[in-house]
Parts: sequence; C-alpha cells; structure tokens
Amino acid sequence: CDVTITSKDSPFMKGEATTKWILNGRFVQQTGLLISSDGAMVIKVTTLMTYDEEQKAYRTWSFFSNGTTSESSGKWDAKNRTMTSIGRGTGTTTTTTAKFAENGNEEWSITTKNQNNDEVARISGTNTRRKQ
Repeated sequence: CDVTITSKDSPFMKGEATTKWILNGRFVQQTGLLISSDGAMVIKVTTLMTYDEEQKAYRTWSFFSNGTTSESSGKWDAKNRTMTSIGRGTGTTTTTTAKFAENGNEEWSITTKNQNNDEVARISGTNTRRKQ
C-alpha cells in the first residue's frame, strides 16, 4: 500500500508498506519505508499484529529503524469498521484509531497525551491499497 502521513494538515512523510500473514497465519507482518517530504529522514518500520485470545484484544508491536518501539492493545468495532488501540509509555498514553473502508483503504490517526492528559503529538494518515 501507499502511505501518506500528515501533521498539522500537511503531508510530511510518504512511503510504502507490504503486509503478509506469517507464522501459520497467526500474525500479520507489515514492513515499510517512510521518507520525509524533504528527503532528509528515512525510517524503516516493521509491525507485528495478532489476536490475543487470552486478553480478548488485538496486540500490535512496532519497531522503527531510529530505535523507537511501540506496543499497543486494541479492540475491533465491526459496525464502524474501526480498530482503536491504546499504548502506554513512560508518562504518556497513545491512542491509535484506524478506519477501514470497504475497498481496503485505511484512514488513521495517532494521538499522544502526557500524564496530565495534555495532547503532546498528533499525526494522521492514509494507507491506500494498490491494485493487484
């Protein structure tokens, strides 16, 4: 898919991602490459996703080439075709909301708040499925 990330309503990163089932279909692996609009920043990312039957939640782990990582737990809302995940860091809570259109395209937003519930970061984006 093609990925576009915006912050403050302007595109600042674009890239691509490839998704496939791995480990006997228990995990989805997404790998991607993101490049800033000025070409100065290049980030590779690998994400693993699965459904955790014990926790009754979708689990996600992401690893970035700049050394950052994230882990979250999410719930699926079938009626609205939306996944909402919560990740907790040191003094922060990050909420990711992804809405999946019938055509497989995805619109998402990520909001990070500090321990005082003040918003400290927000990005949004789209993942557009390529025609096969």
